[in-house]
Amino acid sequence: MAGYILLAMVLIGVCVLAHYEAMQWTALKLLPRSHVLPMRSLVVVGVLVCMMAHLVEVAIFAGVLYAMGGKGHAGEFGYMHYFNSSIEAYTSLGYVEKSLTLAQRLISGVEALTGLVMIAWTASFTYLLMERYWRQRHGWN
Repeated sequence: MAGYILLAMVLIGVCVLAHYEAMQWTALKLLPRSHVLPMRSLVVVGVLVCMMAHLVEVAIFAGVLYAMGGKGHAGEFGYMHYFNSSIEAYTSLGYVEKSLTLAQRLISGVEALTGLVMIAWTASFTYLLMERYWRQRHGWN
């Protein structure tokens, strides 16, 4: 069980790092260099990059769930089954996949917590982007 808890902590770290890098790259490298796009497009681009980061994080969790599946267990299902289960957990829909093993359910529960934090982080990032570009556009101080 300790191994699965360690795996869960590693997955959380990987997702936080991936999300941080996506937002930092967007805010500091991509958007400041986009002088051609209108301001509203900059916010849309920021949201799209964050959505891609979420999908990558879901795919990472799905890959781990798939790798954990053993013969005679949930491993009989294909990757898309795990991706679907993973996206339901990440978005905290509350549906528990009955075909998952106990260890997979532990990882899935940690994924729900991780997704909740990452989605809240994206919302705050989007707010900051909108505030920055609206202030520039309207000359607010």
